[in-house]
Parts: sequence; structure tokens; C-alpha cells
Amino acid sequence: MNQLNYFYIIANKISYKLRKRNAALDKVALLFLKIYFYGVQKFIKNNFSSLLNAQPESYPSQKNEKNIFVCWFQGEENAPDIVRACIKSARKAAPQDSNVIILSEDNMLDYAKIPPAVIDKYKKELITKTNFSDILRFALLSQKGGAWMDSTIFCSGSINPELFDYQLYSIKNSNYDKFNIARRKWTAYFWFAKQNSYFTRRVFQFFCAYWEKYDALIDYFLVDHIIYFLYKNDPLCKEMLDSIPVNNPNVSFLQDCLSKEFDANEWNSLKENTCFFKLNWKSEIANKDKNTFYKEIICKELS
Repeated sequence: MNQLNYFYIIANKISYKLRKRNAALDKVALLFLKIYFYGVQKFIKNNFSSLLNAQPESYPSQKNEKNIFVCWFQGEENAPDIVRACIKSARKAAPQDSNVIILSEDNMLDYAKIPPAVIDKYKKELITKTNFSDILRFALLSQKGGAWMDSTIFCSGSINPELFDYQLYSIKNSNYDKFNIARRKWTAYFWFAKQNSYFTRRVFQFFCAYWEKYDALIDYFLVDHIIYFLYKNDPLCKEMLDSIPVNNPNVSFLQDCLSKEFDANEWNSLKENTCFFKLNWKSEIANKDKNTFYKEIICKELS
């Protein structure tokens, strides 16, 4: 059962029906979306703002290992081609002194400590794999440090080892969908953080508190709603997010090119200032057998 007032739920449904038809309807859709966002933020404030007065849990210091965590719950061997290509690209791109760790259902809890009540709800399928991965990434970053990359991040070149030196780093630029909560001040699918980073511990604290109290997800993008709440209400979280430099402006562009005829000049232009590209393993790719971006980049990565 959704915990939101039905008024806000209706506002969100209206927004979805109106958006991306024409400019006039987009303005109306944005208005209803703002009403819905207000409702979610009000819900978080009413239920969890007291957490701001409590320091998030700290974890024992560990050797500063450069771990890059990637998760596919069913195991890498059962992953679709785009995911396997992305994992392979991460291994090639990773600094020599780093570890690319592929997480699955079998080993994920070997690396992360998550409250039993939350794990129990995951096992009962009250928490989906997608939403559990949001919890998992902030547990790992808080307790181990290093990097989290979604399994659909394709690396086009070597990962700069200096990214491991940031207290907090995420993909950040001005190329965002106007209906996006984060407005590309962060991307929930890509993080670097030091162990015991205040930001990751704070987000993990809110996630655990939410799932210990509720059995249903208030919104698919709960992770972004929590981060937005912290951005507005926790000065240190805001400072850390604001300190992230603008980077990877073309992160979303390769996905739109996969079915297009391959153009080496276009590809070189895309990766000139972008190392990480977000893909979608569910996308249907047309012209797979022709000389497309998919064939030249994804298929060659797998060969």
C-alpha cells in the first residue's frame, strides 16, 4: 500500500500521461510533477527528519583498497550481452591496483552488512532487486569505500585513478531530462566515495530507516528522493554534492546511437570528454547484423 496521500499519487499519474507530447502539455506535466515531488518530500520530512539529529553509523577503518563494485544478481555468466560487455569494459578500464568485484545473489552479503530486517523483506520480495541494489551500493560505499558502477555502465577508456581520491564523486552535468529529480547534480547509478564518507553513510541510514518501518516502496526513485531531501536539509551533504566537478557530459548519448550506422568520428567525439556511458540492457537493438554502434562497440567488446 502506498503511504502517500492519494492526491499526490493522482498528480503523478496525470504528469505521466501529459508529458513529452508537446511544449504546452509539458509545462502542465511539470506542474503536476512538482506537486507529486512536494508530496514525497513532505512524507520523508514527516517520517524521517528526526534522523538529521542523529549521526549515521561509522564503520571500522580498513585498508584503502580500490574496489569497483558491479552487481548482477543472477551472476555474470547469466547476464545479457550488454551487461557482459559493460563488465568486460570495466575490467579493461580499471587501474592496475584496483579490484573489479562482480556481486551476485551468492556473494553480495560477504561484502556488505545490511540490517536483518531489511534483508528479510528482500527475501520476502517486498523489496525488489532494483531497489535492494540501491541499499547495497550505499552499504558498500560506506563500509568499504571505492566505486559503484551499475552493470550497464560502458567504459570507453581508462578510469582515472584520481577518482578514488574524492570524498564523493558521481556523474554530474547539465544534460538532463527536465522531469529528472536529480537534475544531473548526481546520478544514482555511478559513485566513487571514501570509506565512511558522511554522505554515503547518511543515505544508507535513511534507506535502512525507511525499510525497517515500511513494507512497500513509496516511489521507484526513492534513492533520488532521499538524496534530494538531504541536499535540501543537510548542509554537509549539499556541500559534498556541490563539490563534484562537472563531468561526462555525453553519458546518455551512446544508448541512443546503438542502432545507428557506426561513425568513427562521432564515436571519437562522444568519448573525447566522456569515459562512462549509461546503457539499457532491455533496449531492443535494430540492425544488429549491420555496421552499427552496437556491432562495433558492444559486439567487439565481447569478441
